[in-house]
Amino acid sequence: MSEADRKRFLSMRKRIFDLIGKELEKDPVCKSYEGSIEVVMEYNDYFESYTEEPSLVCIIVNSYRLCQGRREKFEGRSWEEALNRLALRIIQWEAKDED
Repeated sequence: MSEADRKRFLSMRKRIFDLIGKELEKDPVCKSYEGSIEVVMEYNDYFESYTEEPSLVCIIVNSYRLCQGRREKFEGRSWEEALNRLALRIIQWEAKDED
């Protein structure tokens, strides 16, 4: 993960926390895992080509308040692609919050 991707990820995490905070102001019902994020990186196996970068990046957001089914996955073949998918979902959450 590049430094730019790391900063972008942390910025998105802050936006998610801000949205959860707004949701909890409306109704304090939540789960203890609220806002936890998992990052999974998959690398090629021995029989595939060796690479320094992961072949798949998966960002998993756990949120009873925001996510459909309490958890949503954002996958990509690179950090940028996974972060772009997460960014689009955050925009949707933010738009819903404005309603």
